[in-house]
Amino acid sequence: MKINFREAKSIITKSNIPQIDFVINPYTGCQHGCIYCYAEFMIRFTNHKGEKWGEFLDIKQFELDKIKPQRYDGKRILLSSVTDPYLPLEKKYQNTRKILEKLVGTEAEV
Repeated sequence: MKINFREAKSIITKSNIPQIDFVINPYTGCQHGCIYCYAEFMIRFTNHKGEKWGEFLDIKQFELDKIKPQRYDGKRILLSSVTDPYLPLEKKYQNTRKILEKLVGTEAEV
């Protein structure tokens, strides 16, 4: 498993998914490498040419202070549209936990 750290401009991004306003993907790639994973197509949007889905994980680094919770009041947020939010390395890096804690108390629907 190749582990990388990647700077994320924004960890909560606008969504093109119908009825979803924003999406959170705390990681790029996956540790599981499930044979029937629908998210495998995402590899073409990464810098992992020649690697297989399930062989790499980019841990997104972001500034927690840049998340403005009130911006998401009344909005629908999809957690992890193309990665597992609770990968084994979540225990160490806690990206998912930090983001969700930042959204506690908002009117966002996650």
